[in-house]
Amino acid sequence: MPIMTITTLKNKSPEDKAKLAKELTEEIHAVTKLPYSIIRVIFREIPFGSYAVAGEIIEPDADGQVQDDDTFLRILLITGRTAAEKENISEHLAAVIRRNPAFSGGAIRIIIEETPEENFYRSNVRP
Repeated sequence: MPIMTITTLKNKSPEDKAKLAKELTEEIHAVTKLPYSIIRVIFREIPFGSYAVAGEIIEPDADGQVQDDDTFLRILLITGRTAAEKENISEHLAAVIRRNPAFSGGAIRIIIEETPEENFYRSNVRP
């Protein structure tokens, strides 16, 4: 059931996103031992002019480079992991993002949200 949502500025290629999705999926599977079939990755892209740091709108410079190209990863998990387990998950996922140049140009922020099993409904779950 891990649902990972990556929020980033809209300057990533489909290839960059596919690579990151594959690597995040592999890493969360390795750390949690959950089946691949229930792991999801969603990309949310922020258009330039719609993200500010310290009150300043972020835009590419004349060379197309972006300062403060932050990456946010929000992961939704079923409740039940210890603080140490969540820290371990965060460290592993941050390492994956750092290894991907298209996503590591700014700060990496990871937010873990938990929901009790009874608050999560699944249909058509694949084996």
